[in-house]
Amino acid sequence: MTRETSRTQRLPFFGLVLLFISSLAGADWIEQSDKISMRVLESQAAFNPESFSWLGLSEFDGEVIDLGPDYIERRDAGDRKMLAYLEAELAKEEHPKVRQDIEILIQSVNDSLETRHITN
Repeated sequence: MTRETSRTQRLPFFGLVLLFISSLAGADWIEQSDKISMRVLESQAAFNPESFSWLGLSEFDGEVIDLGPDYIERRDAGDRKMLAYLEAELAKEEHPKVRQDIEILIQSVNDSLETRHITN
């Protein structure tokens, strides 16, 4: 993996983290958005926890990247599972701001999948 590839793969993570951090400003809908965002972050961090720890999410400190067998296939499967979860959440969500956040998360996960396929 080149340095440029590493940077490119981090871009979707930055979007997720910015979405999560920007939602810390206190309103009822934010709790729901935070819960959904954190599920996505945890799903992504399962494979690359250092990136999230580096961004300040201390719950991922001490964990290391998963480069085990079939990494790309397992990561893609995890992202597809997360997309199914996000689509289900979007279908039942009524609050426009939460819906918007879910749509951003869906785009971020799709971008992550696409980036992986372009770079590998």
